[in-house]
This record gives sequence, structure tokens and C-alpha cells, in this order.
Amino acid sequence: GAMGILGPYVLTSGAAGASLIDTTDKGAARELFRYPPVNGSEISTPMDPYFVYRAIVPDPQEPFFYGFREQDFVASLRLSGSGVNIETMSQYSDGGKGTCCALSATTFQGQAFVAFRSALRQFAFLGGGRIAQVSEITSLNATIVASSSDYLFIQHQAVPGNTYPSGIYVINSAGNSVAFLPMLAIKIGRAHV
Repeated sequence: GAMGILGPYVLTSGAAGASLIDTTDKGAARELFRYPPVNGSEISTPMDPYFVYRAIVPDPQEPFFYGFREQDFVASLRLSGSGVNIETMSQYSDGGKGTCCALSATTFQGQAFVAFRSALRQFAFLGGGRIAQVSEITSLNATIVASSSDYLFIQHQAVPGNTYPSGIYVINSAGNSVAFLPMLAIKIGRAHV
């Protein structure tokens, strides 16, 4: 699943679709819309694959969320009084070939960073609900990406042939690597975590 926050609105996504939640009243957050809508008489939960995302980021300037599906496209979702509406769906690669695999995303320094397992991709917000990839770092096998106002955190899982050790790389707002936190294996009984 995934979650993105835009002002008092939270867009969540799971295995069946998405929900838009209003948190204006801190003591009583409420679901405004569900995609697809649930019919109380249905026995099973309906599913809409166009609302199933692995990562969601908000636009820092406009009322849009961007939902990253696991392998095929990023959806531009306009937030309005009637909920969220898919404005565009942009393929990750030319020819509609699958890309593996969007895992997490964050907004840092006015850009979106998405961990795609085999790479870290950077996207620019172009205005009008448009987003475009501007760079790709294939030397990192990014599995999780997060940020604060000052730092970008990239969790990297080394694979055979990769020269960087597994761990969390910390990048500052100037784009410099300022820290590295190694991944430590934890042994619990006979299992490694």
C-alpha cells in the first residue's frame, strides 16, 4: 500500500483501490471517497487496478497527488471538492514495457524521488498535474526512500556486481552524501533478519 498527504487530505492505496480521507477535524478523521465505491449490498470488495499504487507523493505547489503503480505507470490525480480524479497516466518506459518495481516515494527539495528497486528515479513537477522523470541513478538498488526538509534518505540493498554496500545513504539539500548507516544483520535464533 501507499499513502500521500496534501494539506488535511490523505490518499491511501491498498490491494483493492484507494481512499481519500479528510483529517481537518483531528479527533474525527473521515473517509470522503473510496475508489472504487463500495456498494453495501456486495459480498466482496470491488477492485479498481487504476487506483492501486505502491507509492504516492503530493505536488508541492498544486492540488495533485501522483500515484506510482508497481510496474507500469504514474497517475496524476487532481484533488477537488468531488474527490480525486485521474487526469493522466504516464508510462514509466517507452512502448509500455513493465518496469520493476516502484516501492516507495518522497518529495525532497521540490522534486519527487522514487525507489524502483533497480534504481532511484527523480521526477520534476512541471505544473498542471504533469510530472516527468529527470534523472535515474542505477548504481543504487533503492528499496526505500524518505526525506526531511534537509535530508534525503535512500535505503540501498546491494546485489551481486554492485559496488556500494547495503545501508542508508543520507544526502543533504546541496546533493552531497553526508552520512552512511550500514545495514546490520540481526540474528534471532537460527534466522537472520
